[in-house]
Amino acid sequence: MLRALILLHLCALASLVPYTKIKKNHTLHDTYSRSLMLARMIHQDVRNLLPSYEEQLGIKDSQVSNLFMKGLPSCASNYSDWHSLERERQRTRDLYPLSSTLPSLCTQDATRLQQDSEYLQLFDRHINVCCSSEHQLDTQSNKLTLELQLKIRDLQVQITQQLKLLQQPGVYMAGLSPAPLCNPESLWYGRMEGYIVLRDLEKCAQKVVRDYTLMRSQQQQ
Repeated sequence: MLRALILLHLCALASLVPYTKIKKNHTLHDTYSRSLMLARMIHQDVRNLLPSYEEQLGIKDSQVSNLFMKGLPSCASNYSDWHSLERERQRTRDLYPLSSTLPSLCTQDATRLQQDSEYLQLFDRHINVCCSSEHQLDTQSNKLTLELQLKIRDLQVQITQQLKLLQQPGVYMAGLSPAPLCNPESLWYGRMEGYIVLRDLEKCAQKVVRDYTLMRSQQQQ
């Protein structure tokens, strides 16, 4: 009788494993989809703002592509390094095809999410300084910038929630402040620095979109 009860208990536990895995993957897929949509909106908002800066400053991106601001992250990444995270994830899946709780299965997603969270926080704080209302080109640009910041902060909240699902720590850049404006009395230079922040934010948004596209696709497997 005791042996039969133990066997029944083990069978019940075994039946829960695939259900738990499907439920968790389904949850991650849904939240990745929402974040991907939001990241695309952020990218489009930045692209909508940049032409106004270029027109007012009388510049083109090719003319200032070699200008960078201290404190802004470089969102360019080596393709092999970026893709190696996915190769490692697939290797782990092949080695442990039935595991639903192995921490290393979530490590690659967490690495991408933590880096994206760090980058978004950096850009959010630079926008506060370099894209403030006194440096905006017009009321509409100021409105778009405020909406952009709200979306960035909303995405940061979503990333924190996703890291909790992955049982990984969130990222908070405590005590971080952007470098002061090089020439705060000059409206032109203030707008130039705002332009550089937005130009690099566009690259960051592209990276976030790329990361979410990959992570969501893997949740479908």
